[in-house]
Parts: sequence; C-alpha cells; structure tokens
Amino acid sequence: VDGLIFEYADGTRTANHFGFYLRAGVVIQLFQNASFNNLFSSTGNFQCLRIEVPGSYTFNNVHFDNTCGGSGGRTNVSTTLGAGNQYVFANATGVGAGEAYDSDNPTTVILWAENNVWNGGLNATWSENSNWSQLVVPDATQNAIIATQVNNPSNFNVNATVASLTVMSGSTLTIGSVANRDLTSNADCIINAGGAVVMGTNGTSDWSCGGNFTNAGTFTQNANAGFVRLTGSAQNLDATGTSQTWKRLTIAAGASYTLVDNLTFGLPTTAFDVAGTLHASSFTITTGALAVTGSFDAGTGTLIWQGGALPTNVSYNNLVIDSATASIGGALTVLGNLTINPGAQLTTNNNAIDTNGDLLVSSTGSLATGSSTINVAGDFTVAGTGQVTGTSTIVLDTASSDTIAISPLGSYAGALIRNSTGNTLTLAGNVQGTVAMTNQGALKLDSYDVILTGNGGDFTNSGGSVDISDNSAS
Repeated sequence: VDGLIFEYADGTRTANHFGFYLRAGVVIQLFQNASFNNLFSSTGNFQCLRIEVPGSYTFNNVHFDNTCGGSGGRTNVSTTLGAGNQYVFANATGVGAGEAYDSDNPTTVILWAENNVWNGGLNATWSENSNWSQLVVPDATQNAIIATQVNNPSNFNVNATVASLTVMSGSTLTIGSVANRDLTSNADCIINAGGAVVMGTNGTSDWSCGGNFTNAGTFTQNANAGFVRLTGSAQNLDATGTSQTWKRLTIAAGASYTLVDNLTFGLPTTAFDVAGTLHASSFTITTGALAVTGSFDAGTGTLIWQGGALPTNVSYNNLVIDSATASIGGALTVLGNLTINPGAQLTTNNNAIDTNGDLLVSSTGSLATGSSTINVAGDFTVAGTGQVTGTSTIVLDTASSDTIAISPLGSYAGALIRNSTGNTLTLAGNVQGTVAMTNQGALKLDSYDVILTGNGGDFTNSGGSVDISDNSAS
C-alpha cells in the first residue's frame, strides 16, 4: 500500500465498523503514505484501521484525521493480537494519530514513532543528546536514522532500544566498541546502499532486530563480534548488499525469517544458530557452522558447507561439501544433489546417505564411506582423480534413467554398486574400481567398459538386462 487515500467508508452504520481491515493471512510488504479522512459521520465503535496480521511491521507516514480519534469511541488503529506482535507507526500525522486513540492490549503492540536523525553535532558518542536531531537519544518510540556526517557514531557506549534503524548512504555505524552494550531495533534494520555497519571486537555486544533485516550496503562482523539476533515473526533476511561478512547469527526461538538473497559467512564461522524458523527459499547459504534446534526449511536452495561436523537432524536440498574436514554423525538426507568439491572430503563415519538427486565426487575430492549404504536416485560420478573409499554399497535405486561414470584416474573401492529393479542405468564413462556390481534393472554400456578388479570384483546380473549392442563396450 503506497499513497492510499481512504475516505467515506460507510455513512449508514452507527457502531462496530472497521474502515480498512488487514486480516490474518494478508502479507504486508509495504504500507506507507496513506491517508484516512472523513470516515465516519456518527459516533460509535469505529476503527479506522484494523490489523490482525501476526508479526512486526512498520507503517510510514500515515495520516489520521479527527474522524479516526477522539469522541464517540473512535480509534485510529486497533488489534486483538497480543505480545510478540508489533506495529510501529513512524511519522504519523493528523489530530487522530497517536497512542491516545489506538486500541491494543498490551499497549506495546501499537507504537507511534518519529524519526530521530544522527547529526554528529558534538562527537561520535551515541549517548550524547546533542548528536541527535531531536536533541535526545532515540528510544523505543523513535526511528534512529544514521545520516551522512563527519562524526559517524563509533562510540556505542549504552544499551539502546529504538523503533527501527536505518543507516543512510555515506554513513557508518559501529557496534561493539564498548563491551556489554547492545543495540535493539524493535522493527526493521536497514543498511542502505553506500551505508555500512561494523560490529567490533567485543563479543558481548549484540545487535537485535525485530523486523526485516536488509543490507543493501556493507555489513562487517569481526571475528570476535557479538551476535546478530533476529527476533521478528514472518520477516525477511536480505543479507548480500555490496559486501557481507557474517560471523555470528541467531534466528531466535519463535522468530521466522525468509532469505531473499544469498547468505555468506566468513571463515572461520563462529556460530549460526537456528532456534526459530529459517526459510532458505531458492538461495545459497555458505557457512562453516550450523546448529538447528528450531526449523530449517531448505526450500530449493543450496547449502555450501565449509565446516567440520555437518548437522544431520535436518534435510538439505542441494548440498555442496567445500571442506577437507567435513563429516556426519548420523544419517544424511539430501533432497537434491550432493557434490563434493575439488580438495574437499566427506567422512560418513559409517552413516547412511540418501540423495534424491545426483552424487558427484569432483576431481581431487574424496568420499570416505566406511561401511555405510549410499542411496543415489540420480547420476553417480567420480571425476578426475576423485576417490570413494570404504566398504560401502552404492545403491542406484530410482525407477528412472540414470548415468554412472568413474574416471580411470580416480577410484572407487567400495564393496558393491547395485542397479536396482526398475532403474535404467547408462554408462557415461568407464566404471572402474575394486568393487562388485549387481544389476537388477536395465544396464546400458553404450561405448564404455565395466572394469572390476581385486578380490570380490564380480559382476552379477540378477534378473536385469545388459545392453552391449555397441560392440566397443565390454
């Protein structure tokens, strides 16, 4: 909603009437520059704007005239939702605006905020009144806006709570210059293009955000910085910007965030905790740490793993192993493709892997399977000098058409490759290794060879079919 003029809602009703009603199920992406005028001509329980959408939202520059507040039980904004929800009205105008005419319980659900702009008039200290346009340090009723100034706020020396936080182009906010000093924004946190936020080296100073987190500029979290804590409900996390360096991030219990861009952690990643809900959507998360005690919705996205022990209490869509020390301590489920990058290694510790897509061991990559069972619903490829070691069983078990290729420069030293009943397996390269092979489905060699070596290197056709019509195959 942008630029709405809402007038003369209903001239016939005399009580219990809603003007503009945002019901549960509505997705609020933007609500600004609206005007509510001449809504009700008689007295009664009239509500100009009714909101029943769970979450935390900011409504900017909304005007309420006298028909939205004052005598006769009229209210400007009303809701029946309680604690954990928050509607911040920033720079509202009109005689009907303000706390006196809203209806909420507790009274902290609907907040009325004004902008308080940093001007750095005296120095770089956050707690100095003279540095702010309102000549007072912003509180939970005010939107803190860090504007372009010579004295950027680098001495963050108090615990501060604001309605929302915006860092404008050309400005830099430093958090964590003093230990145990937290910044809390009840609504949105925005770094505009050309703006920057730096989280310093005091790991006890956190930045909490109750609304959307948007980085269109530069975000830098130093190695020993405090946490970014996202606490909102049904909010977005837009992290990329011009530059992003994440080290510590928490999705708080009860919070829910959806990625709207890629999320990249710097190495070494200190902590990435999902105690609430994170929707990866279609984006890529690159991290060396992950702990999930809430809900991780992989969507159609990709996780690039650069750490050690990978959590297996969640499912992944596409999973890329990009670490030489990656391992799993339980059964791993990959809904899409599993890729082991060059130079990376995944150690299963005898735990099973189920991948509904392809399994690719890149050249110089390694999969140490132990005695586990690896179920592959797509293609199985060992490229270049890639290696698969252990006494595992690779099961190609989807009722579809797959390919298999094991480079002669690489190796597969598992116990068994099994082409299951109903599956059509076509060679995309030679299959070569110290391994037995059982065919229960349809095996088509095309122009490639099956070369089984070592003890137990037997080929068993168990009710399947083998197509060697290309006479160059063997």
